[in-house]
Amino acid sequence: MSVITESGYYADSLGRTFLVTQGLVGYTLVDRKKILFRIFIDPRLSNPVTSVHVKIKYLGTNIPPTEILIPRNNLLIENTAPNGPSLGILFEGSLFPNAGLRYNIEFNALAENPPRIMARLVIPELRFQKSGRLRALIKSCYGHAPWGNTITPNFGWFIEIGESLNRLAAMLPVSDGVVIGSGSDPDIGLAWIGGQAFDTWPNPCPSGNAPSIPDTRFPQVLRCPGDEMNRALVVEAKQLRSQGYRVDVTVAWRPRDYLKGSEPPTCAMNLPIIGVSASGNDGHLPQNVLDNNLNTRWSSLGIGQFIVADMGSNQNICSVNIAWYKGNSRVYNFVISTSTDGSTFTTKLSSSSSGTTLSSERYTIEPTIARYVRVTVNGNNTNDWASITEIDVLGLYSPPTPGEGMGGQGMIVQGDRLATVVGGSRNNVYFTSAIMAQEVGHTFGLEPKDSPHYDGGAHSKDPFLIDPFAFDFVRLRPYNPPELGLFLGDVMSWAWGQGMNYTLYNAFDWEHLRQELVKISSLRGAGRKGLAEAIKKPFAKLEKIRTQDLGSTLHSKSGYEWQWTETGFRLFEKREKRKSALSSSAENLLSILGKLGIKEIYAPINGKPLPVLISAMTPITCYDNGLRSSGLP
Repeated sequence: MSVITESGYYADSLGRTFLVTQGLVGYTLVDRKKILFRIFIDPRLSNPVTSVHVKIKYLGTNIPPTEILIPRNNLLIENTAPNGPSLGILFEGSLFPNAGLRYNIEFNALAENPPRIMARLVIPELRFQKSGRLRALIKSCYGHAPWGNTITPNFGWFIEIGESLNRLAAMLPVSDGVVIGSGSDPDIGLAWIGGQAFDTWPNPCPSGNAPSIPDTRFPQVLRCPGDEMNRALVVEAKQLRSQGYRVDVTVAWRPRDYLKGSEPPTCAMNLPIIGVSASGNDGHLPQNVLDNNLNTRWSSLGIGQFIVADMGSNQNICSVNIAWYKGNSRVYNFVISTSTDGSTFTTKLSSSSSGTTLSSERYTIEPTIARYVRVTVNGNNTNDWASITEIDVLGLYSPPTPGEGMGGQGMIVQGDRLATVVGGSRNNVYFTSAIMAQEVGHTFGLEPKDSPHYDGGAHSKDPFLIDPFAFDFVRLRPYNPPELGLFLGDVMSWAWGQGMNYTLYNAFDWEHLRQELVKISSLRGAGRKGLAEAIKKPFAKLEKIRTQDLGSTLHSKSGYEWQWTETGFRLFEKREKRKSALSSSAENLLSILGKLGIKEIYAPINGKPLPVLISAMTPITCYDNGLRSSGLP
């Protein structure tokens, strides 16, 4: 088995399968971030399991191994495919504290009656890259809106932003932890400061001048110039940095106005194409334009060659995205036409490609009802070939309920990252974190042109994230199967509309963000002594159980005995006369540990959990100031 460096589904040398993931297959593994190990096992073997022994070795060092005994209640047991049958173990990121270490991990699934090992798995080498850190300034936006309503912050906003930042931290390749405050622990992944509230529609403007720009949708109302407002939004971040505080991005946000009338439709829905046909080909088939691969193409020689995309039924079409073969040097002349029956086509656009990019270019047409889209190519500036690598067709998206629409913008303003967000909920689905993730992503350069998902603008053209093993580290459950009507979507595409619980970054963007966040985080490497201390830190308040001297940790008293339970070692009153301070179940378990050569091990004692373990019953807080989750779906 090769060295494991990414989230994925693997098999060992004996064909035993397992999963290692930090959310999505293909994610670069990062240190200090929650991680799931899932061991696929026959239910006949998993049912008797009462504990799992985990041994972590630190390759190339003289640091002693860490050994942990995990009770059944801390296992994530799945019985149905694709994530089952399996035993899952969720660890806090603190168990893998540094990218400078190489880890060897051994798992032994144990049963007590009779005492035996039900399954064993060894991961020879696991490596992590550095996780990033993010420091955000959060500004609440208020004011008297052009449509006549007054928008005012309230405590519900505070709860929603806390929940949204908790979700954002889980989505980003940053270390564990979300806190409020500027002087936070440098190992915390996401820290944020609540900034001064900001009037979105002021009079006078920040410059002192009166508003002078007609609102695009309410032209009778004058607004301040957009660039002036954006400059005003980043003033506080500059002031804080001048005082020694770190601010990486300003997020100016508010929930949408639920009392506003319906929003107009937008051209944002990637329509499914069920098939393609063409006037001819040279062996490069028309189906190649649908494979999300810029290295394949449809080609046909001659003026007037065409390709037709079939949406399967009439759709409200508003744009066609085309990636051209050698599009960075050839200028193609083309015509886009549409049809409802596949026979009679109406011209919608005659144009030429830019000749500057291999990525998709967006060609907007007047919204039209059609099932078929035909692209006719009339040669290029080099020859008469028609050659296209990718085609996408976009349709109008109409918000399903009244109220202000949602969205945002990510930009660089005078060297500062600024994300503006209008979030909120619709039909009990919350969107603030998804919009925030997209706009913060934009400020770090997503979607870059070298991304395989680049749509020709600044977004991903691929809305669907296909991973049957994807795991939600906020709700502590697999994404699959999704809730009715939802799917796991790429947050950098129009699929941000799946909401906070069904969006992630794609694997390319995860690594892009990791590199960018590490650059700004000023992370320092640790020496051997520092590495050893980081490994011990999560267990600082715990005592190891010495299997050959149990009384040093498992202190007993007359008439009581230690039992191994679903939550760990617990002291109970004896039900039968026994000289031993251990129940038969505990003795059986310790006999297995002895056969494994274990002399010291960490385990939960009397209800005190191990700090590196997460169970499905672990309460999730939106930040560590003592407020519990508000229960947003």
